[in-house]
Amino acid sequence: MKNKTVFNIVTFNLVQILMLGYERREAKRTEQVETDGSIVDTHVFILHEMTCLGITKRNVEVSIYDFFALNLVADFDGVLGLDFFEGVKFCIDRSKSRIIIQ
Repeated sequence: MKNKTVFNIVTFNLVQILMLGYERREAKRTEQVETDGSIVDTHVFILHEMTCLGITKRNVEVSIYDFFALNLVADFDGVLGLDFFEGVKFCIDRSKSRIIIQ
């Protein structure tokens, strides 16, 4: 397994990417990612565009795995990597649970 450290976003539900109009065959590659206690197979897609917190990025690489197939339940949709904020001045205020974009 390659040790991956940079992903713009890891989206945990394959259904979400399919609902956006992408098809599984559009995945650029598959790879394994270490999660909390296990290693899962993922599909890597390139999103045409993604906007979060008022920041828009194009051609964003995302890693997707199928929560339902793995019988996993989570109360979040994904994890946004810090590389998404490249070129953006921001502050993570953990005491108030917010991200401030400057």
